[in-house]
Amino acid sequence: MDINNYTFYKEKKNHGSSSYPFTIYKVRMPETFSQFPLHYHGEVELIHVSEGKGIITVNLKPYVVTEGTIVFISPGILHSMEQCQGESFVYRNIIFDLKMVLTYISDESTLKTLLPILANKIYFPVIIEKQNTLNATLMAYINTMQQIHDARLPGYELAIKAQIMLMIYLLTSNNLLLTDKYYLKSSVSKLKKVLSYISGHYEETISIQDAAAVYGSSPSNFMRFFKNTTGSSFIRYLNDYRLNIAQEQLLTTSCSILDIAVNTGFNNLSYFNRMFKNKFQESPSSYRKKYRIL
Repeated sequence: MDINNYTFYKEKKNHGSSSYPFTIYKVRMPETFSQFPLHYHGEVELIHVSEGKGIITVNLKPYVVTEGTIVFISPGILHSMEQCQGESFVYRNIIFDLKMVLTYISDESTLKTLLPILANKIYFPVIIEKQNTLNATLMAYINTMQQIHDARLPGYELAIKAQIMLMIYLLTSNNLLLTDKYYLKSSVSKLKKVLSYISGHYEETISIQDAAAVYGSSPSNFMRFFKNTTGSSFIRYLNDYRLNIAQEQLLTTSCSILDIAVNTGFNNLSYFNRMFKNKFQESPSSYRKKYRIL
């Protein structure tokens, strides 16, 4: 289980560090978790599926992905991951802040490509299938980044930046960057407001009425919207969100299970234990003992 750098949601934590905003790690489903709920962050996320079959949803559109598929998720774009029923799903995640390759001088590449990506005016292509002629070249960049990141020789940050720039050049020179207006759907913007509210208040009691007020409609209209756009009820999403944070705290902190339950918005310990076991097939104490990182 390699979950050391895994972070969740409109992610409050940095990927990597402020001086090196780059991280790479492997996720195995169902061993790590069976699904990762809808979330977004300001970094680019690059996913390479190494085994099995899963579903990656990007801006509310689901994609079935298999071994060899490469997925790009642009900054600020809603996405989620889950395994297909009865299938394992193993993928390598590379997450980096595109600002790490910006220069002090606003050259043409910065003005025409990098800044528009950061401003959500152009986007990375979502899916590069294994049979795509560019897949092998992209895989070479990904594998090189893995080797550089693992070895961390002097000046490795420069080499990582070089691979990122080569990757963006490959996509740009093959006219694969997108300006699809789909990414600007108002429903996505409204949903992000609700998800941001959850990320800032999940420790507190959150009612459907609270979420509906953030969305700007009646509770009944909001519940219908949330179900139609995410495929999940609001309460189920909220519980999954809290349980994933609880999972991380079990693995990376010394907090008591009661404190973790309270810190993640579960004020009833028995209810928390039951919900956690339903999601992860083990009690919180058993899960911590089995997978503890510390």
